[in-house]
Amino acid sequence: MTAIDATASVTFPLATTSIPYRIAYMLLADSLSGTSSSWAQVNYYNGSNSSSWDLEGMAEFCNGPRNIYIKYNDVMIAHSDYKGVTNSLPATAEAGVPLTHTFRFNVNNIRGKDGDDLVQNKKNLRIVAMLIDQQTGAIVNANKCRVSAATGITQPTDNRQELVKGYYTLDGKRLLTPQRGLNIVKYADGTTAKIVVR
Repeated sequence: MTAIDATASVTFPLATTSIPYRIAYMLLADSLSGTSSSWAQVNYYNGSNSSSWDLEGMAEFCNGPRNIYIKYNDVMIAHSDYKGVTNSLPATAEAGVPLTHTFRFNVNNIRGKDGDDLVQNKKNLRIVAMLIDQQTGAIVNANKCRVSAATGITQPTDNRQELVKGYYTLDGKRLLTPQRGLNIVKYADGTTAKIVVR
């Protein structure tokens, strides 16, 4: 089973005892394509008389193919709860102290309506993390990054526990929270993963 761990970090400039936010995640893919009819961009002008249109360039559409197969970008292929992940942020925060949360996407079974695999190339995946205001539903902040082996693609075992035991720098120094850049996460079951905090 292949998974992608998305770790978001939020830092509040002032201490607060009532955080009205949650973090939501989206997994986006670029260059998606397929050959079944569900991938077709339908040209409804195909077969029409181009002279009946008083628009320049209509002949190209009227004489063009009925179905056009293109590559699609910025396609959301998986997401967390759109209202944000419950308990993704604590109720309180200290000023200037980063709060982190990790969400796991199981990318083994992300399929389109015709059963096509939507994880066609891991190099074309991006993660968006959004800070959602629970009172208004508004996205108050967001960030996007490309997925790579360093940003959390892992091969978890079935008995892996999700409890994080610690964060470390590349040279092995223990951190209280992940720092900006590449970090190593050690889980309760002894496995490790590399994550990038942007």
